[in-house]
Amino acid sequence: MNLKKFVSIFLTSLISFAIHAQIVDTIFGKIDEQNPITIKLLNHDTVQRLKHIDQSGPLIYISNKYPHYSRYDHSLGVYVLLKRYNVSIEEQIAGLMHDTSHTAFSHLADYILQTQDNHTESYQDNIHHIYLMKMGLPNILSQYNLTLDDISPKNPRFTALEQPYPDMNADRIEYNLHTGLLLNDLQMNDIRQILNTLHYENKQWYFTNVAQAKKFAKLSNYYTRNFWGSCQNAAIYSISGALLKYAMKHNIIVLEEFQTGTDLSIVNKLKNSKDPIIQALLVLLVNVEQHYIVTDNKDFDVHFAVKMRGIDPLVSVDETLKRLSTISIDFKNDLQITAEFAKHGVYLKFINISDPTILELLKSFFNT
Repeated sequence: MNLKKFVSIFLTSLISFAIHAQIVDTIFGKIDEQNPITIKLLNHDTVQRLKHIDQSGPLIYISNKYPHYSRYDHSLGVYVLLKRYNVSIEEQIAGLMHDTSHTAFSHLADYILQTQDNHTESYQDNIHHIYLMKMGLPNILSQYNLTLDDISPKNPRFTALEQPYPDMNADRIEYNLHTGLLLNDLQMNDIRQILNTLHYENKQWYFTNVAQAKKFAKLSNYYTRNFWGSCQNAAIYSISGALLKYAMKHNIIVLEEFQTGTDLSIVNKLKNSKDPIIQALLVLLVNVEQHYIVTDNKDFDVHFAVKMRGIDPLVSVDETLKRLSTISIDFKNDLQITAEFAKHGVYLKFINISDPTILELLKSFFNT
């Protein structure tokens, strides 16, 4: 074979490999992804946009204590976790795509676009099918003989991806482990140890080691009380929620921008707004700790509903699956404390706000 022909074949093979393979890097390790539909979806705008949507909502744009954790990284982690446990390709794709309908600032939309009774539910779940239709996903899926229903996270067959609370599922497993790693509550060796004792069989996730189950599950309690449901996060959500709601009411931000845009595109538009209310609320967020106190249900301005995210995993003991809470008394007590905290929620009163218009806007946020 002459050199020219060899180079031609080599380059063709290299290009073909580049098209049909992609390295996926997650906290569960790197994989050489070669499934054409997965690669096409990974590079689609609906998935790529998730790189610019933070898992924690507006928090990281206010506080510098927390690292960026994108919905993209989370979705890849869920996908790789499902792949690790050998579920169907349809369920793997459902895991990859399950968060694509998140608005800017993730779960902030739950408080802005839903009624007060549904503040702990996920708005993005309600619009997921419609959003993927709008973004043209059926056309891509049809090339591989799939439909939106085939990859819906709500598919009852996808029990690795979705399980009712308080069970584990791939979504909860990924974001607890990933958050633990980012906040230095876990090291990579901890994650490896947890995964070595984590199993998925007969439509159930379970551990084979009590210590590893506790290591994992205690994070879900801690973060429910001290991160996702913290008083600081409640204040940030309350102020930024009122800000976004005001901006959309006055057409500074339109609904479609919020639904299909990115965090920073919205942040920049708000910063560039000349509206004095917008600017005043942005100033409050910069110094958020100076503008609220934690109170009780007798004297408050806003009540922040906290979603219970504490997990009570199954553990295999003598070939029988048992709840961790029935094995460990200290974990049971911790779980009960977390459940009471979530049930109570967070009550806040705003302070050091002299403008009555701003104060009324904040107080009315969860009541409109």
